[in-house]
Amino acid sequence: MKHKIILALGLVAIAFGIAGAQAPVDLNDCFRASLKQSQTLAGQHEVLAQAEEHYRQALAVMLPQVSANLTSFSQDTSGVTPVPGPLQTATLPNQTTTRIVASLPLFSGFGLIAALQQNSSLSAAQKQAYRSAVYQLYSETSNSFYLVMSLENDLKILQKESELYADRIAELEGRVAIGRSRPTEVLTVQAARAALAAQIEQVKSQISTARELLSFLTGFSADVELSDTEPAPAAAGSLATYTGDLEDLPDVKFASLNVEAAGHAVGISAGAFLPSVDIGGDYYLSRPAGALQDSKWDGTISVSQTLFAGGYNVSKLTEARSLLRQRQADYRNAVAQASQNIKSLYQQVVYDILQIDKLKEAVDLAEKNYRAISADYANGLVTNLDVLAALTSFQDTSRSFNSSSYALKMDYHRLLSLSALVKLPEDLTVK
Repeated sequence: MKHKIILALGLVAIAFGIAGAQAPVDLNDCFRASLKQSQTLAGQHEVLAQAEEHYRQALAVMLPQVSANLTSFSQDTSGVTPVPGPLQTATLPNQTTTRIVASLPLFSGFGLIAALQQNSSLSAAQKQAYRSAVYQLYSETSNSFYLVMSLENDLKILQKESELYADRIAELEGRVAIGRSRPTEVLTVQAARAALAAQIEQVKSQISTARELLSFLTGFSADVELSDTEPAPAAAGSLATYTGDLEDLPDVKFASLNVEAAGHAVGISAGAFLPSVDIGGDYYLSRPAGALQDSKWDGTISVSQTLFAGGYNVSKLTEARSLLRQRQADYRNAVAQASQNIKSLYQQVVYDILQIDKLKEAVDLAEKNYRAISADYANGLVTNLDVLAALTSFQDTSRSFNSSSYALKMDYHRLLSLSALVKLPEDLTVK
């Protein structure tokens, strides 16, 4: 009975272990997780929410304002002779007025309309800033993901080479035993393997650091298993694929909308030179006794024109026009910078692909060379140093091929990010 209980507990523990184990995650899983984890993106989302509220506030200023007002007025009338008739209100000791007050700005030199349009442009610009942050996050996540994959594959290459060194040492020890090799040959290989062990530990340290960064970005455990499901591009395609619509890039649209907002700011400043017209009205629920006690409403039209403000309005208009020119320069720079960055990264991807094709051939040749020299050594045609040199060359070429393969993926996904060609999750609706 006791054994059955132990067996049952063991099976339950295994079941919980399987259920609790995290399934392998790919790049898309990491990106989705980073969207939820990123505090930078959360902060940018709040900035966007604030910009939308600024638009609503600008709209509210253009709409009627309605309020309820209760006024209670008391005065000392002990030495005042009451005045009968219509003027008695002035001598009443206590007066209460209850009214509904409404006001509406009819015209303000188009300043209110310009302010509404400016806030609309600024709100739209913040949406583009949010998009830019999303694409930047994708770039950082993909770079971190592939850095881990690259280092872990690099570790496998080094461990495979360590096994080849071990086989080499065993072979040489057998040859020393029968007098066909010198003990120094064994020591040479052992020294090379010891140096390789130090390299392995260094790469393990780099993997640990890279995994901590990925964990920080995604919130996943640092030891989560990664699955590389994205194939490396066989060709870069046409440059026009990436530069076809620069105007739709978030950084460029952000700059363009800032130009719009600056133009509306000029309209706001120019509106200060025009008159403003406001209307207002009161509806009385109760009034003090007197000539107007039965009057239920009144209305006003107010016209105001600034004649002189010490040059303040002129200065504000000059400043707004200067800001507009600055935003226009920023926009031109954003277009040029986006085009240059995409072209440079596109060329890097093209050269990455060409380099990988050559390195793949070099790896095949280096492996064949190592096998051939190992066979020649068995026949006494080459020295032990020749074998070690061939093995080192094979290792270095394999590591270069691995590093370049993942560098291509990093560069390619950065290019997709810069070109706003990343397929975003369907539930991310900011456009």
